[in-house]
Amino acid sequence: MSERPVPELLAPAGNREALQAAVNHGADSVYLGLPRFSARARAENFSVDELPGITGELRPRGVRVYVAMNTLACDRELGEVRRAIAAVARAGVDALIVQDLGVAAIAREVCPELPLHASTQTSVGSADGAAILEQLGFERLIAPRELSIGQLAGLAASTRMQVEAFVHGAHCLSWSGQCLASLRWGGRSGNRGECAQPCRLPASVVVDGEVVRGPSHPLSPTDLHGGPRLEALCGSGVAALKIEGRLKRAEFVAAAVHHYRRLLDRYAAGEPLEATADEQADLLQPFSREVSLGHLDGPDHRTFVVHAPPGSRGLDAGQVVEVRGSGIEVRPSALALKPGDGVVFEEADGAPAAGGRLHGIEPAGRERVRLRLSREVDLTGVRPGQAVRRTDDPALNRRLRIGIEGRARDLGVRRKRVRARVQGAVGEPLELRLDDGDGNEVVVESASPLSVARTRPLDAERVGHELARMGQSPFQLDTMDYGVAMEVALPFAELKRMRRVACERLAGRRAAPPRRTVVDVAPDRRRSRPGDGVPSTPPGLSVLCRLTEQVTAAVEHGVVAVICEPWHGEDLAPMLAAARRGGALAVAALPRTIGEGDALSSLTCAPDGVLVRNLAGLRAARRVAARRVAARRVAARRVPGLVLLGDAALNAVNVRSFQVLLGQGLSTVAPGHDMAPADVRGLVEGGVSPDRIEVVVRAHVPLFHTAHCLFAARLTGAADRSGCGEICRRRDLAVRSGHGDLPVVADALCRNTVFEAHPHDGTCQRGLLEALGIRRLRVEFLREPGAEVRTRIAHFTA
Repeated sequence: MSERPVPELLAPAGNREALQAAVNHGADSVYLGLPRFSARARAENFSVDELPGITGELRPRGVRVYVAMNTLACDRELGEVRRAIAAVARAGVDALIVQDLGVAAIAREVCPELPLHASTQTSVGSADGAAILEQLGFERLIAPRELSIGQLAGLAASTRMQVEAFVHGAHCLSWSGQCLASLRWGGRSGNRGECAQPCRLPASVVVDGEVVRGPSHPLSPTDLHGGPRLEALCGSGVAALKIEGRLKRAEFVAAAVHHYRRLLDRYAAGEPLEATADEQADLLQPFSREVSLGHLDGPDHRTFVVHAPPGSRGLDAGQVVEVRGSGIEVRPSALALKPGDGVVFEEADGAPAAGGRLHGIEPAGRERVRLRLSREVDLTGVRPGQAVRRTDDPALNRRLRIGIEGRARDLGVRRKRVRARVQGAVGEPLELRLDDGDGNEVVVESASPLSVARTRPLDAERVGHELARMGQSPFQLDTMDYGVAMEVALPFAELKRMRRVACERLAGRRAAPPRRTVVDVAPDRRRSRPGDGVPSTPPGLSVLCRLTEQVTAAVEHGVVAVICEPWHGEDLAPMLAAARRGGALAVAALPRTIGEGDALSSLTCAPDGVLVRNLAGLRAARRVAARRVAARRVAARRVPGLVLLGDAALNAVNVRSFQVLLGQGLSTVAPGHDMAPADVRGLVEGGVSPDRIEVVVRAHVPLFHTAHCLFAARLTGAADRSGCGEICRRRDLAVRSGHGDLPVVADALCRNTVFEAHPHDGTCQRGLLEALGIRRLRVEFLREPGAEVRTRIAHFTA
């Protein structure tokens, strides 16, 4: 075995066939979901009753099984969540993938021995956020796709948790966990497993009121293909490389796992990793949207979004030169077409003009071939210059199908490596020991004693050859220690029996689920009352402002706090100063997402409080708060504390998640947008003090929060911030969709938030909130002028 560390290859399993495809092609681990609480609710998924059989089948092979319960759970579902976690723990799965911090807390109570992996939907991409997750009991962080390889390396080096990174599959436009478009547009929450892929819809970009030319799908990202950077990823210190695709067919899983298993084996052997053109084609053919490196090399706003309709397009096979009847002359690409292949001919915008099966291919002169299709195919829309793309390769499908069904002999099927020790002497039984390296060892003795060899004696080579033939067992012989000194004899049929029995016993021992303590009963919970020494705001109205004139207007009405998030050339320090002059608490809004190495300049402006939107910001703010406490002890004058307000972006939607976040030093927490207004009653009835809840009653809801900069991509063509000239500070940009013109705002870290066209107004909730004792409300403004701010605040303070 190579001493070069190789990351775990983690594959998706949306159904039983995809599970077979992953294991038969060499995955080290698989992740799958249950019918409930899985971020891929549309996948076929697995029942709880199936899990023991799956883990019992895969554990002997050394294949780990992770179950994704990575959605937000409301209070009425927590009993079902607890029962599901108990069943998962008893089934012997290797880890639970979790987004909801309340669900994680329940999992720790139900089974402390069950490892927890933090879903990428926790939006944690830095050591600060990882430190809180580790404190909460997580063992692995699934890093955001938005991190570069350098950031991944920095994160892996700065946390004791394992770091898992995506290597292949669909991108999300938004940082996972921060997309609300499906919820707001169709009532199908991405955080609840029902993403409707609204980013894949056609739209246009509007700049200063005018539509600009560009892709027809400006929010639709390319797919990630990390193969060209695999060596750097392997050397970054990440523990696992993840293929996305629980909604994909088994052929996609087979092709992706086979490709990356082959590359990782080359890496382990110190061989070159470059994939051939044929290997690349086999990887991308089953599903081929445009691909890119995503953010692995850092942001590249020129390549991140697709430039054609976002479905599977197939592979480039050439260009149409001439159309003659049912034959089309084509200048072919390097991709070799074959009779039976499926092809389409694309319009200039990437839309298919026509397509069908190839009936024949023949030379048609220099650098040309003639494609013959069925006469039933309508070719009237095909024109010279159009692209030819192969959409289906039956020969590849047959190869993949053989692998999926386990009939191929040359696959990298995942088998557990075992060590063998053989010893014995004349007159004694031959002893065979198999050791899996995980603490499991079995011993099998021959039925008859060894005798002196008369013709062909046993030797290390012959015995090793026989033991290596482990057939359909889940094992592969790694090393053998041969401890027989004399020339002895034993029937080879007996040696085969010993090998078979040893493999069966070892497989049985490995198949047994781990011993775990599972507690089904929920413990009593104390109420989360104020008075824990955390600085807080007085009850009343808080206002989030993005312009100085909004701050000036807000303080005229006696609001208790002004949250400042500068936009369009505004600076934070003057906005905070204006809030203080008006007698309000001056609060700085932290970024919605924080990646490894990101600087939080807003914490250097000495705010009275901060609006915390993610765990990394929470830990950074707590450090500032701790320094103020220390300064207060030694200073001659009073040093004010730092108020920490939890934002809706923290996605707290149940009592348990509120308790976790309030226990981390937050004064208040705003319910996540996935929480229905009526469900706020459940928080209070479940033990959360009304004084610890702040409700956002008016706001332009953020639909997407993305590392892709639409300003740079559409206005400057810059790859990153080094060439954009901060054009976001001078121009207004919106995305025009069927839901209106959606304003786009760039934050201090050059990330874009796409907001709803019209603000959500929750005035009708005020009666319910007052009845529950909730007296902390917040209104948020985007680009409303000061006069409108005055009118709106007067309405809420009347």
